Amino acid sequence: MKNVILLTIDTLRKDVLGCYGNKNGLTPFIDSLQNKFIKFTNAQSTGPYTQASFPGILTSSYYLEYGRQKKCSPKRILISEVLNKSGITTVAFHSNPYLCNYFNWNRGWDVFYDSMQDEVSDTVPYIKGDGINHKVNQWLLSYIKNDDYRPFFLWTHYMDLHEPYIPSREYLDKVDPSIDLSEDEMLILFKEIILKRDVSNQEIVKLLKSFT
Repeated sequence: MKNVILLTIDTLRKDVLGCYGNKNGLTPFIDSLQNKFIKFTNAQSTGPYTQASFPGILTSSYYLEYGRQKKCSPKRILISEVLNKSGITTVAFHSNPYLCNYFNWNRGWDVFYDSMQDEVSDTVPYIKGDGINHKVNQWLLSYIKNDDYRPFFLWTHYMDLHEPYIPSREYLDKVDPSIDLSEDEMLILFKEIILKRDVSNQEIVKLLKSFT
């Protein structure tokens, strides 16, 4: 089996991606992938928020299928549990509090990092993508030196697009240098973060390509 990598991005909207018709040029790297991979044009989430949507992604089940529970029901079988039993190394890195150990999303993972024990800033209550990528990089470099190397399933989830939006001037200027608390400010800030996330995606994918 080849190594499998699942990248998910919190609150990313289809209508801001160039590969789905947006003309603003916010995601050139993501757009460049459409000719290399399968692009779905008719897909539906199992829910509009984390606790409702991730059962579909990681357990192939609907949110209400096992009752309306905030925690991941033991009746749900995580993809990590299935793969782990098959001898595949399973690894997860993310900083979404609703997918943490407390909510039982840590089952079946050989390595599970959810950042809940780490200190975060007062302005942004999660670890940003650069921090996640750093931890992925550390794990990969350590893992390839392991004598017990096995195929791996790696899942990383990014929270950069989730509010609060704290943009850097570098990327904000590429979206709208004249921004001044207009009624569209939140959308502009959202787009700025997307631009930065696209650049970071390119960096991590370059690293991961050597392992797939």
